[in-house]
Amino acid sequence: GNVSFDLDGNGCGPSDQIVGNLFVLTENGPNTLASTTNSNGTYQLFTQEGTFTTSITSSLPAYFDATPLSHTSDFNGIGNIDNVDFCIQATEDINDVAIALFPLTGARPGFDADYQIIFENKGTNTLSGDMSLTFDDSKMIFLNADQTVASQTNNSISFDYSDLQPFEQRAINLYFKIIEPPTVNLDDILQFSCSINPVAGDYSEVDNSFQLEQTVIGSYDPNDINVLQGAEVLLEKADEYLHYIIRFQNTGTASAINVRVENTLHDLLNW
Repeated sequence: GNVSFDLDGNGCGPSDQIVGNLFVLTENGPNTLASTTNSNGTYQLFTQEGTFTTSITSSLPAYFDATPLSHTSDFNGIGNIDNVDFCIQATEDINDVAIALFPLTGARPGFDADYQIIFENKGTNTLSGDMSLTFDDSKMIFLNADQTVASQTNNSISFDYSDLQPFEQRAINLYFKIIEPPTVNLDDILQFSCSINPVAGDYSEVDNSFQLEQTVIGSYDPNDINVLQGAEVLLEKADEYLHYIIRFQNTGTASAINVRVENTLHDLLNW
C-alpha cells in the first residue's frame, strides 16, 4: 500500500504529500512484522497464512491520526495480496523542525572529509527558515556544499530553506579539508554545532540543535621493525633465517642529510 499526508485537509489524493521512512506494522498475535515506506510512500509486508492487523499509529506523533486506524487481512494459502493505503491527517497545528549532522567519512589530517546535514519537518505545517553550522576553523577549512550558502564566516556557514512540508526530509552535503599535522593530529576532537530555525513556537526545541564531536583518525608511521615471517615461528624452523624490515621516516620540513639507523638485537638472536 501507500501512505500519504492530507496537506489540504480534504482527504488524501494524488497531489498530497507522500510519506517516506515511516514504520508500518502488521501482527497476528505471536508474530509482528515491520517495514518502512520508501521514498515513494510505498510499503510491502510479507506474511504467512493467518489473520493480520496492519497499522502505522505506533510510529506517529500524537498530533496525527491515520485513516484507517488499522486494517485486517485474512490470508489462506499462498499468493494472496491485500492493498491497504493509509491517509494521515493533522489534529493540531504544530511547528516542529529537527536537524542532525552526520560524518560520511573519517577525519584524517591532511585529507578532505565529507559531512551531511539532515533536516526534517516533524510537525503539521509547511515551514521555511534557515540553519547554521559552526566548526573549529583552527583544525579544518570549509571547501564547499552542494547547496547555496546563504552566509559564511571563518568558522560558520548558514543555509536557507523554504516550503518544507510535513514528513519531508532534506539533506545538504558539506566538504571540508582537515589541516595537516602538527596542527591536527590523531585523536584530536573536531567539534561541530548546528541549529535550525524557527525555534520560537517549536513543539520540541531540543532537536532544533545538534552537536557532533568527531575523533580524528589516520595512519601513524613511526620508526618500526617487523619480522616478515610473522608473529610465530614453528619449532622445526627455529634455526632458519628470519628476515626483518626496518622503516624510518622524516617528519620534519627539510631533507635529512646525515642519517644513521641503530637497532639493538635481542640476546637470543644471532645476527
